[in-house]
Amino acid sequence: MTHELQRNLKQAILLVAGRGSRLAPLTDTTPKCLLEMNGQSLLIRLLRQLKDSGIEKAILVTGYLAEKIEAAVEGQPGIPELVFAKNETWDQFNNADSLRVGMQFADEESFLLCDGDLLICESQIIRDLICDKRENILGASLQLPRNLGEEEMKFQLEAIDVAWGARRVIGLSKGLEPRFSHGESMGMQVVGAKIFSKLKSTLENLNQADRENKYYEDIFARLIRSGDAKFFALAIQPEFWTEIDTLEDLEGARRMLTKFQSQAAI
Repeated sequence: MTHELQRNLKQAILLVAGRGSRLAPLTDTTPKCLLEMNGQSLLIRLLRQLKDSGIEKAILVTGYLAEKIEAAVEGQPGIPELVFAKNETWDQFNNADSLRVGMQFADEESFLLCDGDLLICESQIIRDLICDKRENILGASLQLPRNLGEEEMKFQLEAIDVAWGARRVIGLSKGLEPRFSHGESMGMQVVGAKIFSKLKSTLENLNQADRENKYYEDIFARLIRSGDAKFFALAIQPEFWTEIDTLEDLEGARRMLTKFQSQAAI
């Protein structure tokens, strides 16, 4: 699905602070986002896709081996202007806190929020998210309940009698029961300007326990429940993206990209 441009979205926040311990030993000396995918790191590939999609500024929230990330992107062509936001307590708190750090460097307007462990094969995915005219958008993979487990960030939509484009996200959590879930949030989303201030203040006022345990999606869910935010889902074909948490994921991602590149060359 392709949209005409509906919003002026020029900035992105990329969360690349984590250790990626399940990818050891590869990540013992290399940040997960710098693992290579057919000759190009995940991070450089994503940054170039963002630039091609109209993103002018990318805020990189770093932590683990931050200096290696900065060195790897220095002087790279075809990427947005970079801002480095180091999360000094990346190893103590969950990724909601990394988003808090990143938002301190963002302009008070819409932004694209990306997990740093994503392989996006088709750049049109990013452009469709950016150009969607709805308020706040989750990139979403529709899944049957039997395919959803404890590790997936699951989402639930409102009743089916509402037209697809108007169906709001009413639940968002790893803890959602699969039988009530419609799929998995992919870790790439548009946060609209209207909730910028509310989201930022909510993150800044998290207590110690929430900083330690909450994902940023949990904070989105809190704003949804309070009526402070409306989120919608944009369905993304699962064969065009994947997140990489384990060595098995990494090999699967390489196969996916190879297949996609081979088909694109035909």
